[in-house]
Amino acid sequence: MDFVNIINAKRSNLDILDYSELLDRVMGDEELAVSIVKIFLADTPNEIAKLQEAIEKKDIKEIADNAHKIKGASAIIGSAALKQVAENIEFSGKNGDIENATTLMPTVRTLFNLLKQEIEILQKKY
Repeated sequence: MDFVNIINAKRSNLDILDYSELLDRVMGDEELAVSIVKIFLADTPNEIAKLQEAIEKKDIKEIADNAHKIKGASAIIGSAALKQVAENIEFSGKNGDIENATTLMPTVRTLFNLLKQEIEILQKKY
């Protein structure tokens, strides 16, 4: 995926949210799925802020650790796009590539905002 052009991509072409993947993980328990999404929405902005702070401090261990948390949370709820970007930042942190991590941060924010929009649309359906 070309992350530089992600803002220009059509939302429908991105794996922003695969709710059916989350439902599969929780064996169809919609109440549990909704709880997981709520926790994700409450916790992830803080994790993104911590990641930004780690990048500003050039703390490669914290970059990798915070990106790993975002990657895992994104995978759980079914956001392949955010998971992939977070994984790239995690590897950047592990490899000391702060420039790449810095470059990818706007994409993390954009994808999280798109994900929130998708969740809002989904909530209106149910």
